[in-house]
Amino acid sequence: MLSWTLQFFYLLGLVVWVGGISFFSFFTTPMAFRYLPREIGSQFISHIFPNYYLMAYICGTILIFTSIGESILAKQVPWIRVALICLMLGSSVYAGRVILPKAHQLKVQLKALEESIQATHPIKKRFDTLHFRSVILNMAVLIMGIALIGILSWRLRI
Repeated sequence: MLSWTLQFFYLLGLVVWVGGISFFSFFTTPMAFRYLPREIGSQFISHIFPNYYLMAYICGTILIFTSIGESILAKQVPWIRVALICLMLGSSVYAGRVILPKAHQLKVQLKALEESIQATHPIKKRFDTLHFRSVILNMAVLIMGIALIGILSWRLRI
């Protein structure tokens, strides 16, 4: 019964995390920028980010604890799975706790500049670099999450 419960919560955490990344990246963000004025779309997405990263922290923590529990029960550690989970969680924490605040600060500074110089200002380049890092980390977490789903499917032979 304990093993089933651990597997249930592991799977729940994994599908919520991967599903959340997929929905946010491929539906929410593109639709916000397609159907809302750019500034409003940007504000909308900015308000989602804290909860988006909170979801990642919660799901990652669930995955770590359920993996530890399963390791104790099975008396062996699934190192690849644990490594992927740690990389996913570490990437999300870095993106949410380091990149996001810096990008937000640069965005505020950028808004204070005249529109005519915003596109060529060094602040814009720094913001674009941070945004690119954030997107890369987000996609890496998604790919690792899909890999974990693959590992689980192989393990369960479903």
